[in-house]
Amino acid sequence: MSGLHMVVTPTSAKCWTLRTMVGERRREIGLGGFPEVPLAEASNKVRELKEQVRQGIDPVERRKAHCTKLAQATARSLRSMRGNCGRAQLDVLPSVLFVASQFPIISAGLDVT
Repeated sequence: MSGLHMVVTPTSAKCWTLRTMVGERRREIGLGGFPEVPLAEASNKVRELKEQVRQGIDPVERRKAHCTKLAQATARSLRSMRGNCGRAQLDVLPSVLFVASQFPIISAGLDVT
């Protein structure tokens, strides 16, 4: 599969990346770690991402926009709980936003529209 690479870190961790051009920009898109993401799944992700690029969509910018919407939705949810919880619980906001951006399956129930 063109553009699919396995990167091995100095600590021997292995992860899949897609190296591709989006317009005039070179992009290196992380697809997940090996063996959690097997070759077949990484190949499927490459096909999906390349289709997005063909449609004029920059997958990196799309992911950033999604993470921004997710963070905003999380912040709105926490602010709405503020009256019930008090100020101290809002101090966890940076941690919650990190979890929401790194583990989207956990935050899948949030309304990010």
